[in-house]
Formats: sequence, C-alpha cells, structure tokens
Amino acid sequence: MLGALIRRVTGAFYGDMLEREIFGKLGMTASRPISDREIVPHRASGYERRGGALYNQEWVSPTFNATADGTLYLTVRDMELWDRALCKASVLKPSTLQQMWTPFAVAGTVPMEGYGFGWFVRRAGSETVVEHDGAWQGFTSYFARYLGAGVSVAVLTNLDAGHSEPQLIGHVVAGLVEPSLMPSRSASVHDDRPEWSKRFWTELQGIVVGSVNAGAYTPTPEVVADLKALLPKGWDQSMPSLISRSREDAHWISTYRIGPEGDGRRFIAISDTDGRMMDLAITANPDNR
Repeated sequence: MLGALIRRVTGAFYGDMLEREIFGKLGMTASRPISDREIVPHRASGYERRGGALYNQEWVSPTFNATADGTLYLTVRDMELWDRALCKASVLKPSTLQQMWTPFAVAGTVPMEGYGFGWFVRRAGSETVVEHDGAWQGFTSYFARYLGAGVSVAVLTNLDAGHSEPQLIGHVVAGLVEPSLMPSRSASVHDDRPEWSKRFWTELQGIVVGSVNAGAYTPTPEVVADLKALLPKGWDQSMPSLISRSREDAHWISTYRIGPEGDGRRFIAISDTDGRMMDLAITANPDNR
C-alpha cells in the first residue's frame, strides 16, 4: 500500500524513489530493486531445502517483485550505511524515529513491547530492542538495534525461512559484541502435562522410523525426509526437556530441547487442547554456543 501511495503522490516507482532519495545519497551502491533480467554483479542465489535436499528458490512472477514489501537487493555493508544514517538522524528526524520505535497504543495504553511503524519493539532485560525479520524466495534477513547499548546487528542468509534462523543468529552475535546482551540459556520448566510430552515424543520417533500410530499427525514423505535431515546425532535419547509451553488461540505450543550438548535442536509440537499433535517442527537451538 505504501508503494502505491508513493506512486500516486510522486508519480514515480517506489524503487526509483529509494535509489534517488536513500541509496544514492547514502552511498548504498549495491542496493537496488529486484530484477530477474538484469545482470547484477555478485548476486547471491536463494535456496530452499526440501526433503533434506537443496533446491533453487521457487519462481515468483516479476509482478510480485514490484511492490514495496521488500523486494530489494542489499548487502550487509549497505545495511551498515543505513544504520549509521538512522543513528545520525540524517534521513529521518529524531521525533519520527521515536514514533517508529514506540509500540502502537492498545486501548489507550502504550505497552512496553509491540509493533511501531515498521519495527517490532521488545525488551531484553533492561534493554530496548527495535527489530524486524524477513523472508522471500530462498532468502531470510534480520536487523536489530539495541538502543541503549548502541549495538546494531544485520543478518542475511540465502536459505528459506523454514531452515534458517537469522533472528537467533542476530541475538547471539549481539551477545558476542556486548556480553550483557547474550541471551540466557533455556532452562527446563515443570511439565504439567507429562502425558502430552510422552505422546509427542513417541509420535516423533514413530514418524522418523515410519511407524506412526493411527490418528496421529501424519506428514508427507518429503516432510519426513526433511525432519530426518534436521535432527541431530543422538537425538533418540530419553524423554526431552520441556523449556516452554504456551497457548495461542485454540492451540498449545510445547517446545523441547533434544540432542546432545552443543549439537542440540528444539522440538516444537503444536497440539489441540486435548493434546493431539497437529503439527511439529525441528529448529535450531540458540544454546549451541
């Protein structure tokens, strides 16, 4: 919608306006709108993982790459230039930045965390973090600024969102730069529904070896192959440790730590209110550091 408004007000394509008003003025020489036809030096390819194998990114019509929801080529160095411009308020006024980095008011109250103008706002201890992630055509990205510490982190990957964790990488990188920002290791919590955990664990093991019980969540063969590729060595140990369980609408999300120390994963089970698993995922574990 913003891109359409820019076109209506200025008569120009939003990408042309960015090149003229932002990229050119800040020296962001590698930044530009996506173009499938033009030769772009050093352009990275996006990849997707399916069934444990890598594939080229899924084709998308150029029409969908001509809107203002991202669709840009960027480098980490250019992101640094953009961040420096925000720090110096040379692109936007301090009052505008304050508006962007203030969570939207709900019922007349401004919460500590939430969504501002194009930025997620969260608290990390006493630190305020403004951040956003993105994913498109075999690429993922994450950018965060820790306002009090004056630390900014940009992460770009060329792997699909289901198999890359730019946000987790960014959190740990910030902690490597400033130790006080390092995320705490996940601690085990009391499991108030151990029968659910036993069921989830049994079903995961059954899915991987091909002996799923009737009525259980049954993924496609491609998903099963993907799960096998994502599991760490030594994953089939005793019951995993529950590290969180939360409810979102009509679903429960239970997250477990599996695998050996230093090469662990997170096993996420999504279930209904009766504890029947409806979906699952194996993701990276930020404690592998």
